[in-house]
Amino acid sequence: MVQLLVDNDVLIKAAHWGLLDHIPACAGTTWKHVAVLDSLIYRVKKRDKKLFLNPAVAEALEKRLQETSPLPVPDSTTLTALQGTTGLDAGEVVLIACVVATKGSFLVTGDKRALRTLGSAELANIAKSLEGRVICLEHIIRNALDALGPVELARTIEPYRELDTAVRVIVPAVDNAKGAGQRIQEALNAYLGELNGKTNGMLKIQ
Repeated sequence: MVQLLVDNDVLIKAAHWGLLDHIPACAGTTWKHVAVLDSLIYRVKKRDKKLFLNPAVAEALEKRLQETSPLPVPDSTTLTALQGTTGLDAGEVVLIACVVATKGSFLVTGDKRALRTLGSAELANIAKSLEGRVICLEHIIRNALDALGPVELARTIEPYRELDTAVRVIVPAVDNAKGAGQRIQEALNAYLGELNGKTNGMLKIQ
């Protein structure tokens, strides 16, 4: 079964937008095959106001995190190679090393800077290990679009549109969303295609 190793950024944004269940759905799996960083679990329990604009958002995320699995053991060679790399924070390094170590797993990230760092020539070997194994926030939005349609997608994102620049550009305001499904789909596909080209084919296709 597919395992998803999900970074904090994706989980926090999806929780605000009411799209949490589209994270496992975009890979055809369930929450029991999702793993997250322990640091997020702690901050969710604290209802950290720096992360959550509404306590109900943290509560919704906490319920889903109770269904997740522990992180697998990271690949030690990858950990060492990525330590101190500019553009990658400590949590991302751990998640990437876990993906490298775990057959059939995917990295789910919203950090495009981190992906472009991994796409650099210096990290070509690690990028090769991640080929076709990265899921972005835009994959999740695409899954939600298919399930909800453009108007409902726009409506659920609307209260917290400011959380992500790319999504704010791609998904129109509710008043402009009717009939916009194809336009949103094309924008998502173009965005993912361009990013995939800049990251040596690391993105999951379809």
